[in-house]
Amino acid sequence: MPGHQAACSHDVEVSPSRDLGLAEVLMIGPGPNIGSSISLLIGMATSIVGPGPLIAFVLNFIITPFTALSYAELASGHPETGGRYPWIKEGLIAPLGFLGGWMSWQGHCIACSQYAIGFGRALDVIARRSTRPVPMYKRAGVSRE
Repeated sequence: MPGHQAACSHDVEVSPSRDLGLAEVLMIGPGPNIGSSISLLIGMATSIVGPGPLIAFVLNFIITPFTALSYAELASGHPETGGRYPWIKEGLIAPLGFLGGWMSWQGHCIACSQYAIGFGRALDVIARRSTRPVPMYKRAGVSRE
């Protein structure tokens, strides 16, 4: 297949495109925080400690702009893909970059588990408030026979 060899050229260079607008960039940070914190954690935390989470949100509101400015400075100084990994690897030692990448991945896994818990609780509330009670075996999709 001579035509196949021409289609599999190894001279192709792929680079990331930088087409995010201001709205997209601004939603990268607050999106996960609003999703997990407001929807799930605020109700649970308030039932346990009272108005204490309000103090945490105020402190987070104060600290977040400094974190965002640090990330903006790093991204403009080192415009590489890979998130925190290349920044940590270049600024510190390589094993710490590896550790930073895995800690970031673990944080995303924890956030996804919070989303799953919140989604499950929301479905539970909807199922309990439905006007027509649905037997448990029908919710699970099991036949009664």
